[in-house]
Amino acid sequence: YEENSVELVSVLADAFDTGSAEEIRKTAHALKSSSGNVGAERLANMCRDIEQAAKNGSFEDMAEKIAALNLEHDAVLVELNSWQEKKTA
Repeated sequence: YEENSVELVSVLADAFDTGSAEEIRKTAHALKSSSGNVGAERLANMCRDIEQAAKNGSFEDMAEKIAALNLEHDAVLVELNSWQEKKTA
C-alpha cells in the first residue's frame, strides 16, 4: 500500500498542477479504493470528495482538499507503520 499510495498522491498533485480533471478523477478513485482496503476510511472519503469534484469539473477549494489529503495520507502511513511494527514485535 505504501509504495502505491505515495505514487498516487504524487500523480494526484501533478494532475492538479496541470489541470487534468480526468487524471485527478482516476487517481483519486484508485487511491480511494486502496485506502478503503486498508481501513483508512477518512482518507477514502477525502478521495471520494476529490473524485466527485473532478468529475463535476469543480476545482473550487481543490488545492485545499489535496493539501488536506496529503496530511491525512501521511498520518495513515504513520499509523500503518506503527501497526506493522507492533505486529512484528
